[in-house]
Amino acid sequence: MHLFFLQSMPEGDMGSLADQFSNVYSTVKAIVFILSGSFGLIAGLKIYQHWQIGHKFHITAQIAGWGAASLFLLIAALIIEKLLL
Repeated sequence: MHLFFLQSMPEGDMGSLADQFSNVYSTVKAIVFILSGSFGLIAGLKIYQHWQIGHKFHITAQIAGWGAASLFLLIAALIIEKLLL
């Protein structure tokens, strides 16, 4: 168990560590954008469903909730990018 931890540590100088972090960050950023888009699609479907069955008073709350979740992911990714890169 202890050897596995040592093998997972990054190796090299600061330049190569920055490159490794940049590669990992770009992958995480793509995942965040995919999740945010998925939240938008799911929100659209759920809001459409509520609209069709007549629960129109829930629509505003759902738009706010799903929109806030999507914006949180996007803003968190931008803040991490500005702080760490």
